[in-house]
Amino acid sequence: MARARRPLPLFLAAALVVISAAPAAADSTLFSEDFSGAIPAANYTGAIPGTQVTVTANAVDIVGVLNGSFFACVNNAGGNCLDLVGSPGEGHIASVPTFHLIPGAKYTISFGYILQGFPPTDTTDTSQFSVGLGSFSTTLTAIPTVQQASLSFTQGADQTGVALTMATLTEPDNVHGAVIDHIVLTEGIPVGTVPEPSTLVLLAGPLAMLLRAWRRGR
Repeated sequence: MARARRPLPLFLAAALVVISAAPAAADSTLFSEDFSGAIPAANYTGAIPGTQVTVTANAVDIVGVLNGSFFACVNNAGGNCLDLVGSPGEGHIASVPTFHLIPGAKYTISFGYILQGFPPTDTTDTSQFSVGLGSFSTTLTAIPTVQQASLSFTQGADQTGVALTMATLTEPDNVHGAVIDHIVLTEGIPVGTVPEPSTLVLLAGPLAMLLRAWRRGR
């Protein structure tokens, strides 16, 4: 009489599944800044106290009413924003924390922006600024109407020590620029990501031993 074949143990089958696919991971927030910890004032340079942002060129203003009094922030009523143009100065900023960008991961940069100080009907005055994260870069144009940015890209190569940056490119005068609020950076790991070759090598040895032990026990 033929002997019944013993099924592959559940734990071993599960381990084999790990090699072929990784579990799904929810989007995670890497960076969030609403400038609520800053004192509204003109011409910040260097690290801005109370925030996770530093000025890397020229100067910027903190606009708002929290922790002081300056000008109201149109796109964050009752709160603070950051004006990318100082008084004067075409400002450049970077996040203080830096990030490790993973190949295949999706990154999304979101924030609100407006060219404050001009009537909404003004179609002439604008301010262009760049947004960058590692090898990703794009240019946006601020107008006298509130806009919402949601910039997404899939990372190609592995990059470490990467800062989120914003920089003024053009301005209508020497004191008005893009006013930014609620910056959020998220990371999404794709479902079914295949482990890197190094991970497969580490798993191959133990799984081979388990398979041999199972066959001996049959």
